[in-house]
Amino acid sequence: HSINGAIPETPSIQVEPHEDFFDGIRTPATPERTINDMISVSTAGAGPSVQLVERMSAAVRRLESEKAAHKDELLRLSTQRDEAREQIVGLMKEAEEKRSADARARKLEKEVDGLNARYLTTLEMLGEKSEKVDELVADVADLKEMYRELVDRTMK
Repeated sequence: HSINGAIPETPSIQVEPHEDFFDGIRTPATPERTINDMISVSTAGAGPSVQLVERMSAAVRRLESEKAAHKDELLRLSTQRDEAREQIVGLMKEAEEKRSADARARKLEKEVDGLNARYLTTLEMLGEKSEKVDELVADVADLKEMYRELVDRTMK
């Protein structure tokens, strides 16, 4: 009690409604008026410090939910990144296998070309040998004929 018996006023913190740090921050995930804002209106008679605590608590809850959403997004993006890395590694392996297969195919094509050249040479040599054999067979036939004629003449 004061000197004249009157009850002194209780000191309180006077806060302007627009001085709240979190008032200007809105995200698509938070509606403009939440249930906590309505509770704040109902506790308007409790004093500005209670309202401030309620608004800050609501802001903390909102930020915690945003943090959780960002954490989920980070996890999703990390998973996508890891999948992309695995896919890139797989594609790099495929590309290396293809290069290896292409090199082997070129090597085999050269071998086939070499074998074809040898085959043609061998075929040509075989043709020449066949002609020579045919000539020799004809010569042997001619010799047989001459020998028969010679035997026939000497017998008569």
